Amino acid sequence: MTVLNEIRPAEVCGFRAGGWCIQPFEEFMDLFRQHNIREEYTVVPGFANLTEDQYYDFRSAELHEPYPFSTDPCIRDAEGEFLEIPISLIDQYTGPKLLQKVYSRISDKVYGSAYSRGWGASLSSLKEKPPGKDLCSIELMDHLNRKHYLNYLEKHNWIHFVSHPKLITGLHLTIFEKWLSDAAKKYHLVTYFNSDHS
Repeated sequence: MTVLNEIRPAEVCGFRAGGWCIQPFEEFMDLFRQHNIREEYTVVPGFANLTEDQYYDFRSAELHEPYPFSTDPCIRDAEGEFLEIPISLIDQYTGPKLLQKVYSRISDKVYGSAYSRGWGASLSSLKEKPPGKDLCSIELMDHLNRKHYLNYLEKHNWIHFVSHPKLITGLHLTIFEKWLSDAAKKYHLVTYFNSDHS
């Protein structure tokens, strides 16, 4: 934590558990307090993996915007000392499958695939999830579903992306930049760290 605080312009205040394994939270609580961590970024509402080696169960989490909690990051507690920042879920894109397949092959050939070139590893830890839902993720956004992601903002005033650097290519960043530009033309965008959340 000392090294992180030295290289960042602001104090480290948040945490996301590797492999989504934030439960039982009691095992993390003292460390959160010791290092003055108040914000938690792991919960994916409705997702679960009940295996012993990588256990998490977020099926009871129903809130999709930040909320305070005490001992269970899935349960809102107005008096809680910690703040859960749940990862956003989006309806799966249902565009023409043939067009999606052709687009995927062309983009992989032109820009390279994060998988075939060894830049990323397939995400296998999300064993159970709500039907018809995907994580809001930069590497899942493409030219075909970019507008779908933009439409998400019409019904939600908050979006929390989760992405893995090894899965992101230059094409993903270009598409995300275009999405941000389109969103900024339509909405007033405020990042979490530039908001008055504290």
